Amino acid sequence: MRATRAAVAECNRWGITAVAEPGCDDDVLAAHVALIERGEYSIRNYAMLDDDAALLERHFARGPLDAAYDARLWTRAVKMYADGALGSRGAALLEPYADDSANRGLVVTAPEHLAEVTQRALRSGFQPCIHAIGDRANRFVLDIFEAALADCGGDIRPRIEHAQVVSPPDVPRFAALGVIASMQTTHALSDMRWAGERLGNDRLAGA
Repeated sequence: MRATRAAVAECNRWGITAVAEPGCDDDVLAAHVALIERGEYSIRNYAMLDDDAALLERHFARGPLDAAYDARLWTRAVKMYADGALGSRGAALLEPYADDSANRGLVVTAPEHLAEVTQRALRSGFQPCIHAIGDRANRFVLDIFEAALADCGGDIRPRIEHAQVVSPPDVPRFAALGVIASMQTTHALSDMRWAGERLGNDRLAGA
């Protein structure tokens, strides 16, 4: 609760009124609710659940929490991870790193697991949100979403968190599938010092 109270104060300091919090467990959510009930929660939070089997089982059985507590809190999304980061050469690339020819990055969660949780989430009314930085990760996450949407239907739009480096042929797939490219402009500043070294000039076109 101390950490949540401090985070809300920091949002207030910068005039931020709404956030999306990627990765929450029940203890974090309980702190949010406690502060809301005390009248100490002056923001709106789209909270994403951690990819934890027991946590997801509980929330999928309960169903989404949508605009609860006077539209202060949503719990209707799941945060997962496909690959690592570009700076550490952990982003999963289709071709090797320009400055490390033996390395194509890391797949940090088995695609089969991502696919299984994605399907369960969609069927339970939850939005799947998958971290994907590199063009290889973005491609196989788009493949996962395409298969899941064809199988599950519905009107929930999955999110790729960051979508930082995308192969140009994959860019139109976001619109065709209705997938949200949840991009953070801070990455343009944080990664500009090494993006060219990691990717080479050709791949910068898709960054």
